[in-house]
Amino acid sequence: MSPDSRLAESVRISLFIELLSSVGEACLCALGSSMIPAVLPGDTLRVQRCTSNDIGVGDVVMFTRDGRLFAHRVVSRKRGTLVTQGDNLESPDAPVLDSEFLGRVVSVERPSIVSRIVRRGQLLKRRLAAA
Repeated sequence: MSPDSRLAESVRISLFIELLSSVGEACLCALGSSMIPAVLPGDTLRVQRCTSNDIGVGDVVMFTRDGRLFAHRVVSRKRGTLVTQGDNLESPDAPVLDSEFLGRVVSVERPSIVSRIVRRGQLLKRRLAAA
């Protein structure tokens, strides 16, 4: 990555974090493939600020690490931290510290489609309740 690209990415991340902190909600275009099929490159993620205590297993969260942003699913809680993993990855990430945690992904938007992120297992419960 060129120095100009690194600077642009750093500014993009800083603006996103500042907007999320001040307004409580922010949107960002997904770039990676770690959450395929739930999130595709080019999808818009809407993130709401919350605390890590508000998060449960199955939620998709946004966090920052090593100067990058990640949106991965919570697979467990370990010693007060969140353990996340991309849906398209084989192994979990290192635990997410509170200082890295930004918020919960509440929706994924792509052209003509808006879908709410739901915890794994919740979709079946909702369908059964509707029936």
